[in-house]
Amino acid sequence: MDKISISSIPLTEVSHAPGVMKQVILANGRVPSLTNFSRAMLSSGQETEPHTHKDMSEVFFVVEGAGVFYIDNTPIDATVGDCVLIEPGEQHHIKNAAKEPLVLLYFGIEHQD
Repeated sequence: MDKISISSIPLTEVSHAPGVMKQVILANGRVPSLTNFSRAMLSSGQETEPHTHKDMSEVFFVVEGAGVFYIDNTPIDATVGDCVLIEPGEQHHIKNAAKEPLVLLYFGIEHQD
């Protein structure tokens, strides 16, 4: 058992999106197959770089604001309460097209062969 307070977690930059900040709540190796459980914040107009994960699914949950997920170049609008699943190999990036911050909780699940 573990209890983690988000207020105690430092902000770090998302590796493929300089300027986009995140808090890693559970790091890789903490739970089997879980690569991370994090909170990301995108300011108005900010977006991540297009990228793929070969052996990982990512699940995003919109906590605040609204954004556009681009999955294999298909735009998908998402707002508070929406959950978006990215499968391994799908190219994706996220853009905050709104005026208010976009806050996401997300986690990755590593696929084993």
